[in-house]
Amino acid sequence: MVLFNFWFSAALTSFTTLILGVLVLSKNPGRQINRTFCAYTLAISFWSFFLVFHSTTTSTNVSFVCAKLMHIGAILIP
Repeated sequence: MVLFNFWFSAALTSFTTLILGVLVLSKNPGRQINRTFCAYTLAISFWSFFLVFHSTTTSTNVSFVCAKLMHIGAILIP
């Protein structure tokens, strides 16, 4: 059985970091620091998003694909 706290915290992390990155970028998209921070939060959001599916699926094929995508997101996190 999948632990509720684990996948819920990953989903919450994905959602909140996505919103935070978009909000910071929308304040001043011309500044390099805002674009860099948005890219950073998008990488975290991407990683957390696939962590949710990796931890909740019962299919080994879906889990394997999600694990690969999670690693891509982890590589993008500086």
